[in-house]
Amino acid sequence: MLVGWVGLSGAVTPRLARAQEAVVESPGRGASAVWQVRVVWLVDGLADDAARVPPRGLDAPLQALASLGITNLTMAAQWVVLAVDNEEFAVAGSAKVHEPCGLKIKGLLVSQAGTDAVGQATEAVRLEFTMVAEAGDGDAARSLCELRTTALAPIGHPVLLGVTPVQSQPTVVLLEVTPGAARVGPARPR
Repeated sequence: MLVGWVGLSGAVTPRLARAQEAVVESPGRGASAVWQVRVVWLVDGLADDAARVPPRGLDAPLQALASLGITNLTMAAQWVVLAVDNEEFAVAGSAKVHEPCGLKIKGLLVSQAGTDAVGQATEAVRLEFTMVAEAGDGDAARSLCELRTTALAPIGHPVLLGVTPVQSQPTVVLLEVTPGAARVGPARPR
């Protein structure tokens, strides 16, 4: 269930503000967590590389990729969407990776609490994730790449979901999940 959008400036839209005051319709369940899901698609070999440096905050996964020889990445697209715990979310858009392409992302987040190796409490989300990039329209559309995975993402830390080639160039999908809002529960009286 898509709760609302956060603009790239971080401002909460009026639709999101209304959604945060509403009830998440789930009979038999208490309040649900709302997560901000950030997906970044990085590509090697784009012509206008200087204009699209990777966004800040991705240093750890970018260093890990560099150790594998995957460098010179630029941002092809970035999505930020709010998702309700244990509900599907979906978002679509477009980018230009050697040619215009359409992108579709869908997923499901389920929060999981646990402890790390030293006994500290941790919180993560289990994510079922699919991203499909296609070039062309209608019957002429052809697949550029597709990534399907299930991963465990620690809250507040960007993680690498996968690397897949587009026209022999590596592309990288990174994800970061952070708390999106207070827990959503019954609507407040006005």
